[in-house]
Amino acid sequence: MITAGLLSITSFVSFVCWIMLVFTAFKKEDSPLLGILSLVFCGLGAFIIGWVKCKDWGINQLMTVYSIAIIVTAVLQIAANPFMGE
Repeated sequence: MITAGLLSITSFVSFVCWIMLVFTAFKKEDSPLLGILSLVFCGLGAFIIGWVKCKDWGINQLMTVYSIAIIVTAVLQIAANPFMGE
């Protein structure tokens, strides 16, 4: 039960970071190509584009939080997997 709550919170944080990254991609670039790619390829595409452009866009903290949220979500998902069916 606690794991499911933490999993929901970390998933929500990942989602918010993804949205912030997509807005940053549209705002910082002259052409909307990277923003569109971030939308089309969802989390993974935005994650890769974000780390490639993090110094140019000044989003180091956002990418660090996004990375930690993804890692914690994956760990919690693996830890909670045996208990999800009960």
